[in-house]
Amino acid sequence: MRNKTSGLFILILFTISIIPLSFAEVGGDVTRTATPTLYATNTAAPVESAFLDIRRIVANSETGEECVLYGKREFPRADPTRIKELCKRAIDIRSDPEKLADYREKREELVSRIQDNVREEYRYRLKQVLADNPEYEEKIRNLSEEELKKLSLLHREKAKRIVDTNTKEKIREDLKNYVVKTVRKENLYQKRIVAENRYEEARKKYAQAKNRYEEAKDNYTDAKKRFEERVREGDEEGAREEAKKFLIHASDMIISSLEKIKENAEGNDDLTEEEYLELISEIDAKLAEVEDLKSQVEDAETKEEIKELASQINAKWARIKSAIKYHSANAFKSKVGEIFVKSEQLQAKLERILSHLEEVGIDVEDIDLKVDDFDALLSSAKDEYESGVALYREAFELRKNNGSIEEINALVEDAKTKIRSAHESLKEAHNLLMEIAREIKVEKPDVSFEDDEDEVEVEVIEEVEA
Repeated sequence: MRNKTSGLFILILFTISIIPLSFAEVGGDVTRTATPTLYATNTAAPVESAFLDIRRIVANSETGEECVLYGKREFPRADPTRIKELCKRAIDIRSDPEKLADYREKREELVSRIQDNVREEYRYRLKQVLADNPEYEEKIRNLSEEELKKLSLLHREKAKRIVDTNTKEKIREDLKNYVVKTVRKENLYQKRIVAENRYEEARKKYAQAKNRYEEAKDNYTDAKKRFEERVREGDEEGAREEAKKFLIHASDMIISSLEKIKENAEGNDDLTEEEYLELISEIDAKLAEVEDLKSQVEDAETKEEIKELASQINAKWARIKSAIKYHSANAFKSKVGEIFVKSEQLQAKLERILSHLEEVGIDVEDIDLKVDDFDALLSSAKDEYESGVALYREAFELRKNNGSIEEINALVEDAKTKIRSAHESLKEAHNLLMEIAREIKVEKPDVSFEDDEDEVEVEVIEEVEA
């Protein structure tokens, strides 16, 4: 009898034992991201720019020879002939007061063309993009006001890259890939509005779902042990009843895991309304499917029915587990995206402050070079982030078309790796931002880094999807 019983239930034991090993905490508690502030922390080393930054080269050189040597060392992939040419022109301008005054006058004239169309900090940004590089100024002199506006709204790193590597005609073509939008400031940080009472209710329900999960997990573990004992004893009837119980508890674990994701989404203002509705619709459908399987387990009478239901629950869990991974990772992606937006707004604030300092005669060159480094980190991180987002889109399309779980999971893991890398760069950028803030405080102790409460709308630039 004992061997017969073991044979009858070994498939159930093997199938269901996979489930608890796959369960993991889904996301964190329901929380809202606080607006980042400029507080003291570790500093970050400067980052090498992806373009030939003549301003940085000249700032570290006294002569043309030093400029060329520094340029070759810091930018080994750049054309040596071009480094030599740019160094000669830049050092020549810097060493001749009349030429320098003439260049700066032309630069100011160019910047003033967008005076009424671009906010102060972005005019300052454009001026820094052009700083001490006559070649850049010549390339963009004939751009329209709208094109200059786009250039000034881009990250310094990206703007310099576009100007540095392209002809005048190609610069115009590249700028067609961007669109300027005016958005309410509150919408930068909240992709959808979650009322306070709804947020608190979601937190409460999340905690309840978490408790139910822990309870179901304990019940599952106990039922599994009793099932194994009945199998060893050769008690087929008892083993069948215990198999039903731990299948029911396994279903409860899946249900509470899905409920945690649902309540996390209910209070999450980092998801767009479309993402939120898509997630809720999917979770509700899966909840209904698991509830139906649980009900069938409760009504099952034969070992064949139990074995079949165990197989179905395990197959269902494989897809649900993939969905949990996708949605949890997507929530992380949204959170990192929000940090990007806030970092960009902090950068704009810094540039507005530097513009004021420059106007009152304070030398901000050294500080501004660090802002270049910050921007380069931010730009690099954004490239990683956007690569991750593209992988999520691929995973989304596969899920929509019932693609293979293995392929979906692989895409999600690759996307998470990209987003994590972007997140690490953001943390490094934030450390550098703190260093910049401290240096500004030295120059102007009464400066405020608080958000401008009177500012209702801001302009942002977005890349147009092909």
